[in-house]
Formats: sequence, C-alpha cells, structure tokens
Amino acid sequence: MDGLQERAARVEVMTGLFRFRREFYDCLTVRADALFELANAVLCGSGPVVSLAELSLEAVHRRGAMYDALASGHVNVSRLREAGREGDPPVVFVLDSGYDIVRLTWLLRVEPVRPLGRIRADRVLYGPPGKRRGQRPGHRPRHGTHIRLADPTTHPAPVQDSAGRHERFGQVHARCWSRLQPKLDRSGAWADHAGELATVGGAWSTWPSSTCRAIAPREATRWARDRRWAAGRPHR
Repeated sequence: MDGLQERAARVEVMTGLFRFRREFYDCLTVRADALFELANAVLCGSGPVVSLAELSLEAVHRRGAMYDALASGHVNVSRLREAGREGDPPVVFVLDSGYDIVRLTWLLRVEPVRPLGRIRADRVLYGPPGKRRGQRPGHRPRHGTHIRLADPTTHPAPVQDSAGRHERFGQVHARCWSRLQPKLDRSGAWADHAGELATVGGAWSTWPSSTCRAIAPREATRWARDRRWAAGRPHR
C-alpha cells in the first residue's frame, strides 16, 4: 500500500509539473521554443550561470537562436500570472545590480513574486524605527539606526548565520539581516512617485568572496560571484 501511495504522489507531482511547463510555454508568444529551452538550460545547469554562451552547451538547449530569443522574444505576463495556483510559493526573480531592486519591489508588491537583487557594497541601510525620543508629541521616526554595509562595526547581530561546505565552491559562510530599509528621496525612479514615499524593507545577506564564491543553492540562489543582496518586501 505504501508503494502505491508513493507512486500516486509522484504521479501527482509530475502531473503538476507537466501542467506548469505547458502553461509556461503557452505564455511565450514570440520565439517560444528558444526561450523555453533557455529556461530549461538555466534550471538543468550543473553550476552557477556566469555567461549565456555556457547555457548553449547544456544538453537540453538544442537551438542556436538564444540571443535572438532574448532580444526579440515576448512573454505574456498576464497569462504567466494565471499559470500559478493558490498555495504555490512566490516566484523568485534574481537580478543584477543594474536594476533598482527597491523600486521593483514596490511596483510588484501585489504580485506573487519575491525580488532578489545585488546591491552596492557601499550602500547605507536602516533598521526598523523605534519609539519617538523626547516627551513632545510628534510623528514616529521613519528609520532606525543606520547600517553601513562596508563598515562591519555598524552591523547588528545577524538573524541567521550559516556555514557549510559546497561540493563545488568549498567552504560557505553566509549571514543575513532582516527588516532593513533604504532611505528614499524623490530622485531617479522615485522622482514621479505619487503620494508619500514608501517604506520598503527587506533582508540583506553577505558572504565574503575570500571564503566562498557562491551561497548554498538551498539557502538562496545559484548565482555566483556576488557578495551582497537585498530581498525586499514593502512595509506599506
């Protein structure tokens, strides 16, 4: 009986996977085959993705139109959103430092996604605001104690501290701080923001390049070489 139940559970999982793959393919309205195989190559690769050319060497990538697919392909985002089901985990988007991870977090706040992006090592973040100082009435402060990413003396104790050994990258030591937020102003992507500026909080992780090149995949992402990331969720 246990064997039959285990087989039924595997069939259910595989059926769900096949359904999602079919619906994902249907969301690719231009250069669908090439984009689909490119996604397969990213997922099936044996290590971190460091260049597009390496993806073309994966066995599941059989087409040579990768660059054309990225330049001219199209994804029906509305249909992709419908491919998810209630109870599915949020989709994680991993972005390099050229993207404004804070702004994207705010714009995608109602979507079932979790942005994860690299930030500059010289950024300054702030802890959660505490109680207002003094006896006079007034507004609660928007930001707490500042944390300079490049200055370890300003770092509070991490909420998570994990060490282990990765089969490809050797010793891994990662730390994470939560409920951190940048101080925003009306410039750049926020210049035309309507209403009061948002408070966008998130988590910050770091792993020194001197001890490892990538964090363990189960804890974050398979992207290597990057040292500081912020995964944001808006407070309001």
